[in-house]
Amino acid sequence: IRTIFYLSPYYLFHCLSLSFAFYFFARSMLGDDLHWSIGLVLPISITIGNYALFAPGGIGVREGTLSFLLNEYGLSPTESITLSVASRAWTLLGELFIKISGSPYFFFIKNRNFLID
Repeated sequence: IRTIFYLSPYYLFHCLSLSFAFYFFARSMLGDDLHWSIGLVLPISITIGNYALFAPGGIGVREGTLSFLLNEYGLSPTESITLSVASRAWTLLGELFIKISGSPYFFFIKNRNFLID
């Protein structure tokens, strides 16, 4: 319980940063007439996608939840599906960037044993 209490501000900061990023992402794709609360649907859909035990990584569940919530928010089905698939591609590109930027450590530095005297 104490660990959850200490980690909850970091998780809250993570969810808020995802919300702001998704708000600006949706605003760049759909226009300026969006309310800031549209960003809150991304952390909700990620959480629901992570709890889906039948889909690895929540693939498909996250997009379906996100498009459903965006459709309930008032976007057209075409806009909500486009935005949900584009957000998955956006997240995938970010994860690939982190993977590629961290790969030299595992291939060159970690195997050379520089820190062992």
